[in-house]
Amino acid sequence: IILLTDGVNNAGQIKPIDAAHIAKAFGIRTNTIGVGSQGQAKTPYRLFPDGTYEYIMQEVEIDEEVLQEIAQITEGEYFRATSESKLFEVYDEINKLERTKFNVTRYSNKTEEFFWFAFWALALFVIEFVVRNTMLRSTP
Repeated sequence: IILLTDGVNNAGQIKPIDAAHIAKAFGIRTNTIGVGSQGQAKTPYRLFPDGTYEYIMQEVEIDEEVLQEIAQITEGEYFRATSESKLFEVYDEINKLERTKFNVTRYSNKTEEFFWFAFWALALFVIEFVVRNTMLRSTP
């Protein structure tokens, strides 16, 4: 799993460290990426009917200690991304670390098309039987 977050737990009932232990129990490696910058940042506050947002400045926290601990517990790695270009670099590095082969099962939907051929064959046999026993019947 790649966990892209600021690390602050503001939702859910399971603590992040407990979730990391659960992931470890299931053999799920978690690479954590801390995003954002310390200080203040523009945050969407309200959506207007015309689809535009009103932004306010809000304090940003990054809980790097929790993210590092999650990565350590699950045998993943912690990365820090402070810009978009740095985030792309982090994803490239994770891509080099994590190579997994997948077994792909392919399904194909098949339909039987014999019905109409069988129908017309049966119809021709019935016509042949009727014609032979009525019009083409030989008299003794």
